[in-house]
Amino acid sequence: MCERVSAELVDEAGLEGLVEIGVDEISWRRGHKYLTLVTDHATSSVVWGTTGKTAEALGGFFADLPAGGAEAIEAISMDLGPAYAKAVREHAPNAVICYDPFHIVQVATKALDEGACQVVCVGDSGGMLWCSGLVIGSG
Repeated sequence: MCERVSAELVDEAGLEGLVEIGVDEISWRRGHKYLTLVTDHATSSVVWGTTGKTAEALGGFFADLPAGGAEAIEAISMDLGPAYAKAVREHAPNAVICYDPFHIVQVATKALDEGACQVVCVGDSGGMLWCSGLVIGSG
């Protein structure tokens, strides 16, 4: 699978002059196998990929960059997973990590929901606390 995707999508010349990149994983076989893909935001093309979704997998990308390539990267967009952030901090510490808006909104919404429940759920109805019609714990 990885070889086919690489042959079809990866622009090997794209490792030169990267400034803003995106990192994400895709899965196949019902989420049991993963590919880490790196895209160049300037060209909207996949420039690198490998199996796995670990810090070591992304570390391979940095190892494949030409001399000074990691230092030239200014911004890296990714999801909130800690593995990719670990690899970026290790190999491109000057790059700004830009978390994708979907996950930021998801975390903020959850925090707001939990905060709202803490404020709203002061009533006691039969020994249970209620918030927006949902049982959130015993009183």
